Amino acid sequence: MYDYNTSREPMRLREFGRNIQNLAKYIKTLPTKEERTRYAEALIELMKQVVPTVRDNSEENMQRLWDDLYMMADYDLDVDSPYPPPDPTVLEREPDRVEYSSNNIRFRHYGRNIQKMIEDAKQIEDKEVQEAAVFQIARLMKSFHVTWNKEVPDNETIAKNIAILSGGELQLNVAKAEELDLLGPLFKERPWSQKSPGKGGRMQNRRRRTK
Repeated sequence: MYDYNTSREPMRLREFGRNIQNLAKYIKTLPTKEERTRYAEALIELMKQVVPTVRDNSEENMQRLWDDLYMMADYDLDVDSPYPPPDPTVLEREPDRVEYSSNNIRFRHYGRNIQKMIEDAKQIEDKEVQEAAVFQIARLMKSFHVTWNKEVPDNETIAKNIAILSGGELQLNVAKAEELDLLGPLFKERPWSQKSPGKGGRMQNRRRRTK
């Protein structure tokens, strides 16, 4: 009869392989505690060779290896371990689910940081400083909008969005911003002459070299 993996006992830790697990279970059958301890220490050294990431003898890695040995022996291993036997309820417990923030973002293309900046700007008591902060936030919003939508929004749209995100507490003075040119993009695309030359540029350079 063939010995298929599907008919074998499941492996507790696949990174060590079935042979290491079989050795861990064999140690349990040895008659004396001294002999079991000696074989367990030898098996720990072999486990370090099988998994190179735990070859160093740091306290954390060594305790992990002993915990893994206990796990492969079904936590029924009577040896003199340098570490206390692990608690099966801790090692076998399913990891906790990561709780994600449930806060809704009104305009995802602006991101959560813009909302935080608007909340901070609402707390500014100096009206001139607050107005300057709103201008800077508006410039950021235009840049983020272009990144996501590939089109430059008009200033009235940005003003409406600021009013919505601030609950009507902040107003963008569009006329003043346009008069002083305060809403220009934070970065500008390089002119064509400064970009890396395409095929035309390479051909021109080649012709200059042949003269």
